[in-house]
Amino acid sequence: MDVVVVGGGIVGLSSAHALAAAGADVTLCESDSLGTGSTARSAGGIRTQFSTRVNVRLSIESLRVWEAFEADFGVDIAHRRPGYLFLARTPETADRFRENVAMQNDLGVDSEFLSPAAAVERCPGLDPDGFVGATYNGADGFADPNLAVQGYAASAREAGVDVRTGTPVIDIVTDDGRVTGVETDAGRIDTDFMVNAAGAWAATVADLAGVDLPIHPRRRQIVVVDPSRPMSGDVPLTIDLEEGSYFRPERDGTALVGGHFAETESDADPDAYSDSMELDWAATA
Repeated sequence: MDVVVVGGGIVGLSSAHALAAAGADVTLCESDSLGTGSTARSAGGIRTQFSTRVNVRLSIESLRVWEAFEADFGVDIAHRRPGYLFLARTPETADRFRENVAMQNDLGVDSEFLSPAAAVERCPGLDPDGFVGATYNGADGFADPNLAVQGYAASAREAGVDVRTGTPVIDIVTDDGRVTGVETDAGRIDTDFMVNAAGAWAATVADLAGVDLPIHPRRRQIVVVDPSRPMSGDVPLTIDLEEGSYFRPERDGTALVGGHFAETESDADPDAYSDSMELDWAATA
């Protein structure tokens, strides 16, 4: 079985590795360098606190991979587990949090609903005013996505994956509704199946095959700050759900801060967007 994977981020590399391990002949096409899209710009979150059962189940399975990553791939991905803390400002959100915790617990996730005072115990320095509740799971955390890319890329190549960087897919060949090949600027690659792991470009890739995917790229911003009081490494990744902001410890007392504060937004062009920080956003964050 021949498979072409389009996209060399963490999703594409992990898919290529798993397929090769299962016996497929895999070619991975990445238009740029490996892990330079959304993967390199992510906060690296690893969590099991989700609002749907399918996402919780998927995250439980992925957690097993991250926990054994160094043993299986030979790379320490700096997996830290200070927990995730979600904050609620309204009773309606708090009610949804309670429902989420009940569902997560039913699936074996050890999350809990907290009062604002209990949330402060998990995140010292948090101002409880304005919050009515929170959820917390101490097994959640984050890792370095760039290190994970390195591990997956090396293991994928060892498993026989033909990794082609600087190789954009410019067309998809179909026959009676099935993919039979992809065209790149270096020529055609025949295939039985294609995996679309192109991230923000996924809709563009799907359109080459005449498929409409509801993928809407959004521009997000994160910044590493040096707080006046160094942030302890055991502070959880904390998310103010309704305000759209989050922070987590980074290194040496610094913090990574992200969020989205605009009430409306439009699709972003992943090939033509500003990579400069907006000062108004930085001041709000």
